[in-house]
Amino acid sequence: MNLKKLIPLVYGQFLNLIALLFPTYAGNKALYIFAKVRKGKLQSDQIPKLLQEGLAQKIKCNGHTIQSYHWKGSGPSVLLLHGWESNTNRWRNLIKVLRDKDFDIHAIDAPAHGLSSGEYHFLPNYAAGFHEILQKHEITHVIGHSMGGMACMYEFYHHEHPTVKSITTMGSPCDFSLVVSDFQSILKFNSRVLKALDKVVRLNVGYHIDEFSSGYFCEKIPQKGYLFHDEKDRQIPISQSEKLHQHWKNSELIKFSGFGHSLHQKEVIKKIVALLEEKK
Repeated sequence: MNLKKLIPLVYGQFLNLIALLFPTYAGNKALYIFAKVRKGKLQSDQIPKLLQEGLAQKIKCNGHTIQSYHWKGSGPSVLLLHGWESNTNRWRNLIKVLRDKDFDIHAIDAPAHGLSSGEYHFLPNYAAGFHEILQKHEITHVIGHSMGGMACMYEFYHHEHPTVKSITTMGSPCDFSLVVSDFQSILKFNSRVLKALDKVVRLNVGYHIDEFSSGYFCEKIPQKGYLFHDEKDRQIPISQSEKLHQHWKNSELIKFSGFGHSLHQKEVIKKIVALLEEKK
């Protein structure tokens, strides 16, 4: 068996074993295995030129040092939020186009990603980081890819940001339970571990796993929503955006085909820019 496939199974069996006697420990261990960020970091001596040009202040938040970016422009302000095991450089194609059109562009590296500190990523900490940007600047549009989109929904459910006119999610999950289910299928841990993990998530985040859903969060979000998703996305199925669209009455589902999960192609960028200019 391939070693990369074997290691997760060893973790899973370890969790199954310790959950027999120490379920809380097993739940905590499972959470930290899940939250461990294994790629997406940037070295300070290998920062792409585009990011160097946008380097802004470091934000102290929940024990993390969050790297923020700002490319100044005279047009509407846009906040860009990357996804899991990525960083702000994933937006390079879109940033170049937005700069040419003189948009005011903000972004951050999530905790444990890019140039931000930490080894573990918890979605509420990500939201707390860009909450600072939303409070200090009059952001007009927010765009989040994958888990960045879900973090955005979480933040806007808990805090009002009246300057924001639109929220765009790209290949984002609606239900945290889907992500946890994928995690469980990789490690093959049992229902006892899942139950323990659910208790730990509830204690730390305030929601059970099946309660943590953008379909629930969107009920308190008045902004216009644009839900970008590729019909052949193999990481997050389009059914997740379809589900969110059903719950989010003020949303529009925008489908693509053949672009995968990343959604960084020219056609996608063209559509994003058109929507942003429409909302000026």
